[in-house]
Amino acid sequence: FSGVRARDTDFTQAILMFSRFTGADLRGAKFNKADLSMVDFSGADLTDADFSEADLDGAILAGAKGLETVKGLETAVNFDKARR
Repeated sequence: FSGVRARDTDFTQAILMFSRFTGADLRGAKFNKADLSMVDFSGADLTDADFSEADLDGAILAGAKGLETVKGLETAVNFDKARR
């Protein structure tokens, strides 16, 4: 998925473990309850994305754009284990 344009895409409950979204346009994407374990979001634009109840165990958020606008991080599972 590196470099993909997936603006406003609905990834709700998707199993995306170990995927790479490096440099992807994910503005407004919905990752509600998705398994994002070990997913690499380096350089991705996450502006207004929704991570409500998503599993972020080991996810790489370092270098991602728009993190301050991401919704649902307070309910994301294992957010403390994501690399920022």
